[in-house]
Amino acid sequence: MRRHRIVTFVIVFLLISVFSLTLAVAAPSARCFGETGFCISDDIRTYWEKNGALPVFGFPIGAAVQTTVDGKTITSQQFERARIEYHPYLAAPYTVQLGLLGGDVLAQTTGARIGQATARDAKDETGRAMASRKDCAWFNETQQYVCGDFYAYWRKYGVQLDNRKAITYAESLALFGLPISAVFSQTINGTAYQVQYFERARFEYHPENPVPYRVLTGLLGREVSATATTTTTPTPTATASTTTQALLPESDLATYRNNMPPFGYWNSPTNGEIVIAVSEMRYASQINGSTPAKRSKFVIGLFDIINNRASSGQLIRSNYRYFTIIDFEGNEYEPDLRTEQLNNWMQLKPIFPGGRFGGEIAFMIPDTTAVAQVKAYLTDGPPVTVELRVWPRLP
Repeated sequence: MRRHRIVTFVIVFLLISVFSLTLAVAAPSARCFGETGFCISDDIRTYWEKNGALPVFGFPIGAAVQTTVDGKTITSQQFERARIEYHPYLAAPYTVQLGLLGGDVLAQTTGARIGQATARDAKDETGRAMASRKDCAWFNETQQYVCGDFYAYWRKYGVQLDNRKAITYAESLALFGLPISAVFSQTINGTAYQVQYFERARFEYHPENPVPYRVLTGLLGREVSATATTTTTPTPTATASTTTQALLPESDLATYRNNMPPFGYWNSPTNGEIVIAVSEMRYASQINGSTPAKRSKFVIGLFDIINNRASSGQLIRSNYRYFTIIDFEGNEYEPDLRTEQLNNWMQLKPIFPGGRFGGEIAFMIPDTTAVAQVKAYLTDGPPVTVELRVWPRLP
């Protein structure tokens, strides 16, 4: 009888072990944090652990949720210092990436998504030319330097693109993005710190900390979450859905959905300080061999920015990233990165009063819709809008 009980116990134990192992394999790989009560799993957890973990991203402060960006469904999770996004339609290693929280918070702080450019021949606080410093890097795309401890931190971390231990420039760029401000003083929780904004992060210098921890990434995730909680009227963003009024009959809408007019010229109000001129709008099935996502199409247009300000007025800077388009359903889309493969793409070119500069910009939209409006976020004020739902005039 005792032997029978022992055999029965062993069999039951083995069955429980196998069942538990099956559940462990089948269950999602979750890692939970008692500090905030939220968990991370699957690709987002892998990205968090592989590319900096707690020092770079902080704890999760929300659950993973699904949202729509540029007409596509992504999974997004907010962390203390970043927002991690899973884009299933993108090829690895770009399936998981950080949201552009740096630009979002800089806009909340200063009213602009990018700070004033730094001169290439700028000098540091000691009078030494930044260009001569080995611990400085110049980023021509945004006309900014990153120096000293901030540059060392920028190069210390990165997205693993080649599975090698050493972090490359491209991997640091993929993680933090480009610098979008110079170093300046900002008061955070009652204390003034030297900070510098990047597309996806804010670097802060904390002299009160031990040496390894003097540079920290700011708690942008918490700041954005707090703003979203306390703001009753949300500020539209480049991916926000807006409402547009269809000005064309259905027969004309069908034409716009299939073929933009072969030539034409649209303008924003010409009596404004800044005028946007749009021409040569067309749909494309590929850009230099790259095809759009499934059930999507490229829209390519020639965009000109005209600075109509008086001679004593301010210059403006052109950048294709400052443009968005709105379709007939009211969805707003940011420019596609394939714009950089087109002609004359805009890289923060200064446009002085009386000047004009332009280039081609590409967008990707669902193949069932058409372009209704163009918006240019070039100043701290309202965007400049170009109405494309009317037949264009000839050049």
